[in-house]
Amino acid sequence: MVTEIRTYKLKKGLSEDFQKIFIEVGLPMLKRWKVNVVDYGLSLVDNESFYVIRGYDSVEQRKKSQEEFYGSDEWINGPNDSVMNCIETYNTVVIENEKLSITRLSSDLE
Repeated sequence: MVTEIRTYKLKKGLSEDFQKIFIEVGLPMLKRWKVNVVDYGLSLVDNESFYVIRGYDSVEQRKKSQEEFYGSDEWINGPNDSVMNCIETYNTVVIENEKLSITRLSSDLE
């Protein structure tokens, strides 16, 4: 199992638009495409940063899932332009689920 953590730096003044599109259009689409959205939302300290955490069986399954989803007519002819127009930049990290252990992370820092 792997977890993808994606963060978006949104264009100034567009965080409400992005969040609305994500919740009302993007999230239902992801669910229809059987993408496991673990969590999402705006940053607690920066109103122009948004995150999405998604779970996948493997790196290969993630790649296939994203190629199918982002290559679909539903995405391309649907919210793609509206979503992308709100994003300044984004970053993605994919990690093995065992790396999410808070105990392990805190002990590694000592």
